[in-house]
Amino acid sequence: GMGGIGKTTMARNIFTGPEIKKHFVVTVWVPLPKKISTTDILKHIYNQIVESSNNIGVYKVEKKIYELLLQKRYLLVLDDVW
Repeated sequence: GMGGIGKTTMARNIFTGPEIKKHFVVTVWVPLPKKISTTDILKHIYNQIVESSNNIGVYKVEKKIYELLLQKRYLLVLDDVW
């Protein structure tokens, strides 16, 4: 939809609500600027799940995300997708 009509605000309100926390073990919000690498997206997800990913390679980040989310209910929101 058009920019500035409140899509992100509405989604954020739902995302932070108590019902979402009840249903999902892990919730991750990823803002996507127009230019972002896959590596940066993965590191952003990893940082929200666990800890800083500054000194970790992309392959290890992918593997850890997979292991951490395996057989868990999670909600991943990609905001501002172009």
